[in-house]
Amino acid sequence: MSSLRVGVMAGALTEGSLLPQLFKEAKEKKGATMAWGYLFELLAGLAAWICYGLMKADYPTVITNGFSVLINLVLMVLIYKYRRYKAQGT
Repeated sequence: MSSLRVGVMAGALTEGSLLPQLFKEAKEKKGATMAWGYLFELLAGLAAWICYGLMKADYPTVITNGFSVLINLVLMVLIYKYRRYKAQGT
């Protein structure tokens, strides 16, 4: 197996790791299960991987981490929305 395939597979598994949490937040609408610090630190790490991938012209790294950033941003919006909704009591 080539290193490119291993890299793409690793990226796909990593980026997919937060999909269950995203689906859970969308379904339960609670917004209380994830820590903001964790998400911000994860976003910072993903941004660093994107920069690294761009510097090395390693586009599978850029694409998979870019997709992970997108998943995390959607998750953060849902958490904010549902926590705010819950705090308003409606």
